[in-house]
Amino acid sequence: MCLEMFDKDRYQTLEIEADNEGSTLLRLAGGVYDLRVFVGGRTGCYAFKTARLKRLSFLELSHAYSRKLSHMLRGGLNIGRVASLIGRVLKNKNSFGMRVGDSRTPSPDGQLSSGKLLFEKPECIERRLNALTDRPCFLLVLPDGQGAQDSGLKEQIYPYFTLDKDVRHDGVVWLGEGDVLLPDALLVIAEQFANNSQIRRYLVDTTCAGQLSAHIAWDPVLYRRLLPTPYVWRGHFSAVSDILTLPRSDCAVINLPLAIKDKPHLDVVPPESDDGAVAHTAAPCSIIIPTRDRSDLLEACLAGLFENTWWPHEVIVVDNGSTEPRTFSLLETYKAKGLKVIRADVPFNFSVLCNIGAGHAQHDYLLFLNNDIVLRDTNWLTYIMDEAQNADAGAVGMRLLYADGRLQHGGVMLGVTQMCGHLWRGLSEVGQQNEPRLMQNSLRSAVTGAALCVNRQKFHQAGMFDEAHFPVTLGDIDLCLKLNALGYNTVFVAQAVAYHLEGESRGDDSLPAKLRRRQMELQAFYAKWRHLIHNDPWLPASVSRGTEVFRFR
Repeated sequence: MCLEMFDKDRYQTLEIEADNEGSTLLRLAGGVYDLRVFVGGRTGCYAFKTARLKRLSFLELSHAYSRKLSHMLRGGLNIGRVASLIGRVLKNKNSFGMRVGDSRTPSPDGQLSSGKLLFEKPECIERRLNALTDRPCFLLVLPDGQGAQDSGLKEQIYPYFTLDKDVRHDGVVWLGEGDVLLPDALLVIAEQFANNSQIRRYLVDTTCAGQLSAHIAWDPVLYRRLLPTPYVWRGHFSAVSDILTLPRSDCAVINLPLAIKDKPHLDVVPPESDDGAVAHTAAPCSIIIPTRDRSDLLEACLAGLFENTWWPHEVIVVDNGSTEPRTFSLLETYKAKGLKVIRADVPFNFSVLCNIGAGHAQHDYLLFLNNDIVLRDTNWLTYIMDEAQNADAGAVGMRLLYADGRLQHGGVMLGVTQMCGHLWRGLSEVGQQNEPRLMQNSLRSAVTGAALCVNRQKFHQAGMFDEAHFPVTLGDIDLCLKLNALGYNTVFVAQAVAYHLEGESRGDDSLPAKLRRRQMELQAFYAKWRHLIHNDPWLPASVSRGTEVFRFR
């Protein structure tokens, strides 16, 4: 983010660099300023009603410098550039902290309050317009009852657009209810058209309730029937029905916030196309649970399977050396209800136990399940099997929650926390509702083996779980990536929800022997999949890799 401050008396411009993770630090003389924020190099201007400057204490100043320096170094800035920026900050006497706040909130303590979005035509805009030798005309498709004024069209600095389908046009911009284009949105789209003639579909990042979106350009599951608005089609309106079936090479995301939404990102508009849904039969599933004692956990899991799961299935418990009488009693109780128990008195190896269970399965679909999963929704397996039976589906996973409803697993992303991680971990129930990729089925690089379904034939085609290299961890991620390499998709099923008491049944991973084993697994995973670790196609470029908490870089 770039911030320019114009002193109304001397009209001097001061420029600083900022990020999305904290407040902006700046040194300048006191005075009254007209502030405009340029996001990601954008030409649209955000004007602020108030701009009060608060002097920072020594401790606040030191903390701000430390955070900024750390962020710049982690971001790859060379030491010369860092020194230049620090010198710019230190050259004046007064230090002030600045933040962008809500326009409805008073700002007596130096907070900046955001006002209405405004725009002025600087010389650079004229240069950008003149640089467009080919100026496409856009057809704007508005929701019923929403006019040009409501959609921000009258403020557009790019004048070549129409609301009439019969007028010749080169592209279609489809707006959803409440979408308001920023003043330079159509100019940015026109520049994208000029820069890459191969892209036929663009998704557009937006701002909703102060939060930026992070769209994926191509996802045939997520965008099976719906697209997030606004979206852009290169071509005539009569051919827009093809927008959902484009190959990956024809799709891109404009990673600039070009519109403001007054509703969550789930506000989507379907193009006029056939549904294309495939009906499936109720193919039964074999559910495989590796376990050792912990009857308290296993009892809750089995109750959910035998009493609260409607889809036809068998349950196989792979007993890895249980010794407690209560566990034996529980297993005998459920044997009478159809439970199959396979005794496996071998050293603990999660991959081995899963493969043993798969060898005793009767059905064509396998679902590997942890013993600390609590199932409360009767349709959870129905949702999973609806995806698993598709010909292009590989591993299929589900949304897993902590006991308090926060998100534990919404899919696995490569490159998060160095190797891989559960993006959105800890997200609240309200936060999940506002994230389309957690509320709609969508693709991932991997899903957790705590609840993983796969067709038996594809499972064997991928070589099953790797018992030698991944005895405890990363075997599930490895299996997903092997299936991906065969051309199958790893699918996250949003409506399949369960509770995961993560780690309850495992021992202490801090013991020296377990640390050595973990290190060997990490090394093996990196050696095998390092070409993918920093190239996850389902992780937006704008999202931070350093934490499982969803935040922008």
